[in-house]
Amino acid sequence: MKNTSLLIIEDHKTLSLSLSFWLKELFPNLTITHASTGTEGLEFAKTNNPDLALIDIGLPDISGIEVTKSIKKLGLKTEIIILTMLDGEKYRQESFSAGAGSFINKKEMYSKLPSEIYSFLSSK
Repeated sequence: MKNTSLLIIEDHKTLSLSLSFWLKELFPNLTITHASTGTEGLEFAKTNNPDLALIDIGLPDISGIEVTKSIKKLGLKTEIIILTMLDGEKYRQESFSAGAGSFINKKEMYSKLPSEIYSFLSSK
């Protein structure tokens, strides 16, 4: 499997780092980069066009939904997984409408995230 770039846009540093270590164990071919704000993540995406992005909705500057819309408007082929504590159909619909390929509640990330990433990697 080829190296795949993953951008984690998450403002909680501990969660971002623990996700990174966990996912690197599961998927050794991931190259993982972190951003703690939507603006920082969007700038990285513009320059580096990551294959995959995990984006929190509740970021300190602009929402993950707005980041997702911006990435898609730029025409980047980045596959987006929204990873958030915000639950409910409203957030799910907004995420998919913005261009996200998947929506996972953080309470379920350990059971759902690996299979979503595996599916993405298998389709590459």
